[in-house]
Amino acid sequence: MNEKAERIDSIQFKETEEFKAKKRHFFIGLGRDVYEVLKLHKAHGLWERKPSSSVKANKKDWGNVSDHCLVEVARAEVFGEKLNLSEETVRDLKSAAALHDFYKRNDIEAMQEALKLKGVTESVLENQARKELEVMRDNKVSEDIIYIKEGVGGEKWVQELILKILGKQGPLSQKDIACLVLHYIDDYTRDVNWALLAEVTPGGKKINELDRRIDKNEANPNYKRFNEEGVGWFQESETPFQLQRRIGHLVESKIAEIIKERSGQEIDPLDLPEFIDNEIRKKIESI
Repeated sequence: MNEKAERIDSIQFKETEEFKAKKRHFFIGLGRDVYEVLKLHKAHGLWERKPSSSVKANKKDWGNVSDHCLVEVARAEVFGEKLNLSEETVRDLKSAAALHDFYKRNDIEAMQEALKLKGVTESVLENQARKELEVMRDNKVSEDIIYIKEGVGGEKWVQELILKILGKQGPLSQKDIACLVLHYIDDYTRDVNWALLAEVTPGGKKINELDRRIDKNEANPNYKRFNEEGVGWFQESETPFQLQRRIGHLVESKIAEIIKERSGQEIDPLDLPEFIDNEIRKKIESI
């Protein structure tokens, strides 16, 4: 990490004990809002908590996935408000955010097995996506929620959907806007951390949380084969993570444009992650 990035990390929002108590109350409320879809987290092994000694012994505690999903629910709610989406669409967007990683444990375990057997990761992910879709429909998840949720991820078919939405002429439907929003939120959300400020690199380029999230994925050895296998999906020599970064910033700009059209508020697209988290903190502090 360069010196400037270290400085940015050092000014991460500091939470007082009073704020932490209010934040717990806030997220409990969000959990109630999306409780029906959170049941799928429990059904698919995400609420299995391990003793700290077991976690240290590399036995994964899956509960952090649900925590991560609730962070995305909070961000989805604020984006929905800033975009003047209908109450129904915001509810669907929040449910999709809560649902987006419910199959994560199954996906990771299937991917780990594929890596051991040297299988093609994209075909494994496609198979997992089919199973996940079947589970959602078996559990009577609405098609609107499924549509919004299906915009999440870096796989080829996800990027095709997002490019299709971006290429539509005229005003986008609320459902399409919600799909873009959740795609963007998941592109930049790192675990359960508050968004850091955008920064200008020594080379003069402004980067933000989306860039940091993609940097993290590119450095993850577990994603190396996926990133190699998908080279050239849309542009010659472009890796999946380069594609995800490129499309993510296109979505970011589109969302900022729609916010300006609908609310008159002009925001630098690269500042959106920190702006949204500031709005969440205001909600928490008002409790």
